[in-house]
Amino acid sequence: MATLKVYRYLFYDSLLKHDRMSVDFATADVITQKRGTILGETERAVEEGLVGEDGMVRAIDMPPREVVEEPWMRVGGSRAIARPARRP
Repeated sequence: MATLKVYRYLFYDSLLKHDRMSVDFATADVITQKRGTILGETERAVEEGLVGEDGMVRAIDMPPREVVEEPWMRVGGSRAIARPARRP
């Protein structure tokens, strides 16, 4: 099955009268049709089956992201962050 790139986007909410960030993801074609602004840093690659006929993917249907553990994330590692001493 093919993968598609989906993004979150900014769109103008006429009720609130300002831009809002979407909760759901959409393909670039759908975002441009809605006159939204693509947020490139939110790009995710998903299976084609998750994308609905309208080009949208609900946030709840998104697969979990891969967690990359960096050395500084480990508790008690060599680069553990020291807490400042408490004042008496």
